[in-house]
Amino acid sequence: MRRDLDLIREILFAVEANGPGVQLDSLGFHRDRDDDLTIAASGYHVDLMLDAGFVVGQTFGSNGTAYLDWYVARLTHDGADYLDSVRSPEVYRQTKKGLAKVGGSAGLAVVKQLAGSISAQLIGLG
Repeated sequence: MRRDLDLIREILFAVEANGPGVQLDSLGFHRDRDDDLTIAASGYHVDLMLDAGFVVGQTFGSNGTAYLDWYVARLTHDGADYLDSVRSPEVYRQTKKGLAKVGGSAGLAVVKQLAGSISAQLIGLG
């Protein structure tokens, strides 16, 4: 499964919207479709965000379905910084346009750096 930058951004927004002390879990996270493949992808991406230190939470074994169950308690400082870097729809659109030049994806640190450069240009610092 490929890393989906849109899904990472979407999950981070959902975690932020839940606020402190409210856990987001696989049953409470819904995209446009609520099929097993979409839910499985969200669990995989939560694992990636846990690996990157963007969120505090946990994944669990199968809950009798084809996907892992998960919960996220909160964003970390690094997760909040990443989300702030891609928060603006215009910055994110331009970031994805820039990433298209290298195949549409890059490491999260590169995505954050590119989004920061675009933000700096938009506010006249770059």
